[in-house]
Amino acid sequence: MDVILDAGRAVLFEVAPLKNTTSTSCKQDLHSFLYPQTHAFRLETIGRRAAVVPIDPKDSYTCLEIPTDCGVDGDFVINDNIPQYSSKEISVVQIFMRGPRRATG
Repeated sequence: MDVILDAGRAVLFEVAPLKNTTSTSCKQDLHSFLYPQTHAFRLETIGRRAAVVPIDPKDSYTCLEIPTDCGVDGDFVINDNIPQYSSKEISVVQIFMRGPRRATG
């Protein structure tokens, strides 16, 4: 891991800079928290030196299994009287809790 961090420090900080973790205010939509941008890299050796190179995420090797049954009952009915919003239409103004793969606000 140290080899990867040392080789890619400049590239990694450029695409994913450290954020101020003490701030709880933000101006992003909910979509950006639910589906953050994905970065992909390739580790290369060039003349006995390791290098981290950004690549297109579709060129990376991933094993994403999308569950076919999410446990949702088949008799689920949407109530048309309740307003519906896209995650891009919902602004997150404050983060109350933050954890791995989870944001609530």
